[in-house]
Amino acid sequence: GLARSGYSYCSGDVMATNTRWRQSLRVWQDTFRQWIEQPTPETLLAASIFFDLDGVWGQTAFSERLRTLIADKARANTRFLACMARNALLRTPPLGFFKDFVLEPDGRHANAINLKRRGTAPMVDLIRVHALAIGSRARNSFERLRDVIAADVLPQGRGQDLHDALEFISMVRIRNQAHDMAAGLEPDNSIEPEKLSEFERKSLRDAFQILSHAQTYLKFCYQPGRIA
Repeated sequence: GLARSGYSYCSGDVMATNTRWRQSLRVWQDTFRQWIEQPTPETLLAASIFFDLDGVWGQTAFSERLRTLIADKARANTRFLACMARNALLRTPPLGFFKDFVLEPDGRHANAINLKRRGTAPMVDLIRVHALAIGSRARNSFERLRDVIAADVLPQGRGQDLHDALEFISMVRIRNQAHDMAAGLEPDNSIEPEKLSEFERKSLRDAFQILSHAQTYLKFCYQPGRIA
């Protein structure tokens, strides 16, 4: 199915083919409650995956009930939000002290930046935390950010900045992958800044700076450093 269409199998085996993830509604409700009430490094990672769930076939109303549970339980649990915030701060934007790019030092992607690992992924993570904190049931980052902006969670103008930064980094990433495919190369998430125009380099630097400010604010909001 999807694999034949070009979608790679999940390296972590988080797929419907894994019997561990084929459970009843009641089991999923109990599982999600436990993840929120007793977070561990493993369950926090699982939450960042499964809390983006959607129904695609069968009793899709079950997914609505699960999203309601997530929204109600997560927003009321400050420790869980702090743990999610701490995870969202693990990946930082690739900027040095003087706002120059910090590039991969060696290996296949030497002198390059991984736009997913150092850009879009940490943005998606921090937006998810804010969305959980307000009980948003949106399923993608732009919809979640819309809810976060409407709830006045972020300082004035910061929400739109985040939207534009995520959109720009995503655009650069997708365009770079399209170029790789056109050249007969295996597409990936890495890009060499020197191959970008001066305008694109400046815009990318600005986008990473917006991410840096957003992470600082996330840390201020949820105080992940206070977790025992």
